[in-house]
Amino acid sequence: MAFIIQPCFPEDAPGLATTMMGARLTDPHWRCLWENPSTESIIPGAIKRIPWTLMTSTETKRHQKVIDVETGQVVGYARWSLPPAMAKKGDVWLEAQVAEMTPADRAVYEKQYQENTQNGQHIGLKGGEMMSYRSRPLEEADARIMLGGPFLTLDYLTTDPSFWRRGIGRMLVQSGLHIADQHGIKTYVMSETAGLKLYLSLGFQLVDTVSVDYSQYGGTEPVVMYFLVREPSQAESGLFVRSNSSSYFLLFLALQLLTFLNFLNFLNFLNFLNFLNFLNFLNFLNFLNFLNFLNFLNFLNFFQFFDLSSHQYLQLHHLIVAGPHKRIQLCQERMGKTSRMESLIEHIQCKIDAMDVLCQKTMNRRLRQIMEDMGYQMNVNNINTKTATAGTKYGNEESMNSALDDDWVLVAKDEDSF
Repeated sequence: MAFIIQPCFPEDAPGLATTMMGARLTDPHWRCLWENPSTESIIPGAIKRIPWTLMTSTETKRHQKVIDVETGQVVGYARWSLPPAMAKKGDVWLEAQVAEMTPADRAVYEKQYQENTQNGQHIGLKGGEMMSYRSRPLEEADARIMLGGPFLTLDYLTTDPSFWRRGIGRMLVQSGLHIADQHGIKTYVMSETAGLKLYLSLGFQLVDTVSVDYSQYGGTEPVVMYFLVREPSQAESGLFVRSNSSSYFLLFLALQLLTFLNFLNFLNFLNFLNFLNFLNFLNFLNFLNFLNFLNFLNFLNFFQFFDLSSHQYLQLHHLIVAGPHKRIQLCQERMGKTSRMESLIEHIQCKIDAMDVLCQKTMNRRLRQIMEDMGYQMNVNNINTKTATAGTKYGNEESMNSALDDDWVLVAKDEDSF
């Protein structure tokens, strides 16, 4: 069995009256208000009054009914009141607003209403002091709570007794709560004991309870009414709700989030700068290697075309070999010694050492050839001891000159050979 919510029309009066009066007569406190509490005497008058009730105060009142899809029977009804500020917008919950009637229809429905009321009171209700005695404490509590508004107020909720506990009342209440959440407004209802559990399950909070003992007027037990208020759900009302404290807190969270995102962007920018610096460093190292290679080629060309002395050779060798080491030391001092930088520099140092060895071997062979061409021969006695001190890396130029002087011996030749 399926149920759907629909708007109300004056033609729904018979179904609405049957559902409303049938449910109300199950309450002994409500039955006590009527002289003849029977459906036969109450429902016909309600049918005549309902069309005019639907047509009045259409700016602020919203009406919905639930029908059984299979039979079309009205099985539930709810009436809501919008706060004045919301009603003035003119576009709130229009699907629950009763359409305007023609002047002729209004005249007919107004006449029917007047014929079934007396001084604004339903015909058949007990008058006198009991009504005012019971209603006065409720009206006072209602006035106190309304000061905390504005509220979307649930004025009336009923379900056909034959369809109780099928979720019809929940459907109608949730329909209004959805509107309240959309507009960020609180919801207010005055409930009897039978509806208390439903409202609490939907997020209402009990704010007041009024119990009236009217045994002096024939009541068998006190009538108890519960006053409940529900705050709007933030999930539907948006990021900022009506509560000022909540709004400021959410605004603070939003600002913190933006600050955190900006910080992440700043970190990314720093990482990008570090990456650029690293690339520049790699380019610089490549440039150093290229310069070393050019220096090596220039040295070979220079040494090949010019006859150099051992002292001049050592000066050139110191320029070629010691230069890269000084550049590496300068990079270390400027860029700092990090674990990654040290490993990179160590790798480059190994490359330079290898180049140094290769360069030294090449120059030694060339030097030996030149020295022999000039009339010198290697001193075999000193070759083993002096080679270690000369090496590929010399402490200073004087020690290298001394080593070379001891390692080579001039052989007497004809002057023409020089």
